[in-house]
Amino acid sequence: MGYERLDREGRERDLDRAVLAGRGYSCLGLLGQGAFSDVYCVEDAAGGGRYACKVSWHGQMLEREAKVLEGLHHPLYPEFYAFWREAEIGILLREYVEGDSLEKVLKQRRFSASQTVRIGLMLAEGLGYLHELPERLLFRDVKPANIILRPDGGVKLVDFGCVCSMAEQAASRAGSPGFAAPEQLRGGSVLTPACDVYGLGKTLAVMLGDRGRRLQNPEKNRRTLGEWRT
Repeated sequence: MGYERLDREGRERDLDRAVLAGRGYSCLGLLGQGAFSDVYCVEDAAGGGRYACKVSWHGQMLEREAKVLEGLHHPLYPEFYAFWREAEIGILLREYVEGDSLEKVLKQRRFSASQTVRIGLMLAEGLGYLHELPERLLFRDVKPANIILRPDGGVKLVDFGCVCSMAEQAASRAGSPGFAAPEQLRGGSVLTPACDVYGLGKTLAVMLGDRGRRLQNPEKNRRTLGEWRT
């Protein structure tokens, strides 16, 4: 039976047996799950350090994500540590980020205009970094669930499962309904940094609550990330 077909208890047993065994890590618990992967908090038995461990039964897809993350050097993105494969399973080890997802925080409260601007500028600066790399990368999945608010006031953007190069003009549909730009979900469209600006605008609107309704049609208000950073 494939990893994706195991129930939750079976997956965690498989993680310990086939993924972490012999590598000095122990699983502390589930952090989140997506359509093609699970993310766990794991601990280094020797040094006591904690990491986020992303496990996917689509090993090749996760390996691509790992290579992208390994090449990034920006405070918005978690640090890459390791990638390996066990049979059909791919395992990505990255920095464990303390804090709560913006999605979780939004279930409890909304943000002031100044708080929203501060977080928005950090996100815009980091997305601009991606767009200006030689590979000209697009994140394609800016949404509250992928944004971690750190206790020190910092922000991290996680989950590179939808990342692509603008040069690829990926034909696959990617992104999350409600936050993905229309051209991402149509497939076969020319993708530009406007995709990430759209997701950022939608996210900021949700943070503002009722005050953000004027932002709910980013098609009419698409600014460049350079404009957001000024």
